[in-house]
Amino acid sequence: MTNGYARPILHVADAQASIYFYRDRLSFYGAWRHVENSELLVAQVSRDGGAAIVSG
Repeated sequence: MTNGYARPILHVADAQASIYFYRDRLSFYGAWRHVENSELLVAQVSRDGGAAIVSG
């Protein structure tokens, strides 16, 4: 048995703008992010034991 858990993956047009929205409007925090060539490609936001992955 694993200790993993399911998280939705939200495919968005602008990952950075989505992170700002979740953080500033919905009080999520950024758990991790992956950046290539100064562009945010994928990140996880978390709050109250729940999480979602945002992919641009």
